[in-house]
Amino acid sequence: MSTRLVQILSAMMPAPEQTLLLRAALLRGDLCGEAWKSWSAVVGDPKQAMIDDRGAVKRLIPALYVALRESGVDVDASLAPYLKLAYVREQMRSRTYDRICGEVLSALHDADVTVVMLRGGALAATVYPDPALRHCHDIALLVPATEIERARTVLVQTGRTTVPWNVADGGPAAILRDETSLPIELHTRLLDTPYYIFGRDAVIDRCERVSIAGVETLVLCADDALLHVCAHASYSEARWSMRWLA
Repeated sequence: MSTRLVQILSAMMPAPEQTLLLRAALLRGDLCGEAWKSWSAVVGDPKQAMIDDRGAVKRLIPALYVALRESGVDVDASLAPYLKLAYVREQMRSRTYDRICGEVLSALHDADVTVVMLRGGALAATVYPDPALRHCHDIALLVPATEIERARTVLVQTGRTTVPWNVADGGPAAILRDETSLPIELHTRLLDTPYYIFGRDAVIDRCERVSIAGVETLVLCADDALLHVCAHASYSEARWSMRWLA
């Protein structure tokens, strides 16, 4: 492996202590307990480490809480309520997100606009046993270029507002905002960078239909979803977050 490639992968992949936390959040039983014990020893004060973290750890707390609980791992009495509160908050947020998804997807479905749910919203509904374990900060939809304006109009009619956006800067073709300030992104390409050719037509035939917020919706097949997550993380400013690794 070339030195340059090693440097690139090193910038993306988690540090050893982050790997321990990922193992604690994703594994079960003794493996979860061992990883938690090792991570706690490395950081010294788990609760303070979570409080001081800028987001990479915080986004894993709901999954960590469930993993520790299901694995019967003893947690310090001062930390247990902190973990549970983070999970409960994400549960409440997940219900609001699910409601908005249902409204958006239903409106587009009724207008016969073909969309593919991407990123967090799709992963929360298909990969995680509990949607609250995957924090979602937007609704990202893949839309045919010829239907972008119609999709935008449909969503405006539901009360969403258009956000000024310079399409030439890359990224989504249109962005709208819900009353909760949740962004709704309409994409014509799977990736926001021109360096990767990963177009809609290449994957649309492999998409699968699943129920998201009670609406039958297209999502990427498992192989394409994995590739999409890794490719998106390679250029995203938020790659320091461990959500994509989970």
